[in-house]
Amino acid sequence: MFRSIQFKLAACFALAVIGGQLALTIYLIGLEPRDPVEAQNFFKLRVQRTAGTIAYWLDEGRSFQQSAKEATKPFQFRRNNEPPRVPERYIVDDTGRMALNTLPSDQSQLTPAERTLLQQALARTNNDPMFKSHSEFSAVIAVPIRHNRQTVGAVLARMELPTMWSILWDRIKYRWPVRLVIALGIALFFGLGLSFVLTRRLRGLTATVVAISSGDLSRRVVTGPPDEIGRLGREFNAMTEQLQQTIGAVEAQRDQLAGALQQLEHLEASRRQLIADASHELRTPLACVQGNLEALIDGVIIEPKARQDAMVGMHEETLRLARLVQDLLTLSRASIGELEIQREPIAVDELIERIAAKFRPRAEAFGVVLETNGVCEARVVGDTGRLTQVLDNFLENALQHTPEGGRIQLGAFRKNGAVALQVEDSGNGIPPEDLTSVFDRFYRSDKSRARATGGSGLGLAIAREIVEAHGGCVGIESEFGKGTCVRAELPVA
Repeated sequence: MFRSIQFKLAACFALAVIGGQLALTIYLIGLEPRDPVEAQNFFKLRVQRTAGTIAYWLDEGRSFQQSAKEATKPFQFRRNNEPPRVPERYIVDDTGRMALNTLPSDQSQLTPAERTLLQQALARTNNDPMFKSHSEFSAVIAVPIRHNRQTVGAVLARMELPTMWSILWDRIKYRWPVRLVIALGIALFFGLGLSFVLTRRLRGLTATVVAISSGDLSRRVVTGPPDEIGRLGREFNAMTEQLQQTIGAVEAQRDQLAGALQQLEHLEASRRQLIADASHELRTPLACVQGNLEALIDGVIIEPKARQDAMVGMHEETLRLARLVQDLLTLSRASIGELEIQREPIAVDELIERIAAKFRPRAEAFGVVLETNGVCEARVVGDTGRLTQVLDNFLENALQHTPEGGRIQLGAFRKNGAVALQVEDSGNGIPPEDLTSVFDRFYRSDKSRARATGGSGLGLAIAREIVEAHGGCVGIESEFGKGTCVRAELPVA
């Protein structure tokens, strides 16, 4: 233990700290403010606060003795930095009878002068204290207790403020300055000696590190004695060996980096495809609107009914454009984490019934049976409008892909500590090779489907972003030719 650098540094540091602490103590004691007037004013304020606290508890309906006990509680513990050293209290009622005495046991008896001071305080008709100073560092104060414009008692306290020299005498005595000089000299001597020994070995370690950083991995550190620096040298040599192995592993990881680059290229291709798809989706309705406007301007469409049909068509295309732009804006906000979610407790069964009631007339118009199945009574925390949008997108897809005479089931059940909102249909199903892409932007299972029936291909992508923003996940199961089941799993409230 005595050979360890830790012990050497600890011993040297202890000597230095002891010497520095003693010097700092002497210096700080000399700087302590010892203004008697300030201390006396502070003491008066504390005693007046005690009287005011007793009056407060009297207002609260406490007895005089109970109020005195409550008022002296904060002063049973004092901090070392307070100017008064002993803030004890002697409290009497309006008859002069003692209600509480917290003075030290050896000083609990009042002097005749103190009793006179108490009687003078009881005779006061205001809150002004009675103060008697024995010296600039010793005084007695008596403060009347006023309640309902009457003096109902008095508080007496003594103050003793020690002088700087008495504190200094108690702390350092006569011979400490000489001992302090000796301790500082020894600490300085050993500190300089140890620093020279330690830096010599550290300089050798630094030279080896510089050589290795320049590419010479064959260099090793001379470990020396088995202390902390010797252990550091051994660990450094082991690190150098590991570094050589790591360089070989880096060579093997270049193929993985090439794969990562391919993934980045795939992401870039997906970005370009998104731009192309968005441009394609916008181009068709814009071309329709442009053609109808040119026909109206050139006077090609003259008949009132034809003009009305053209304007209706343009209005429908502008609505489709607005929906597409809104969907793209929602996806954009979700992708950067700025999708607004107004969180509130939501009853799942009420949400399911409300959405089922909204879609039943449309399902009947399509010749499809819409029913609720297995709805559990649970609550989730989320945005009612956003979750309604998710189920609306699920049901829209189910209606578009379920033939007449088919069936759609809307339900909710517990699954692994979560609540799953599920839409299952008996429609055409999705080919297995397309299941991994159904939540991608602009995806359509039937590439030949018209936009009027196939939608923009953004519904399921928006649903996934909304569910993930709620801390959940989406899933889909489908058997081609038999039907599809899509669900959103959300944490239980």
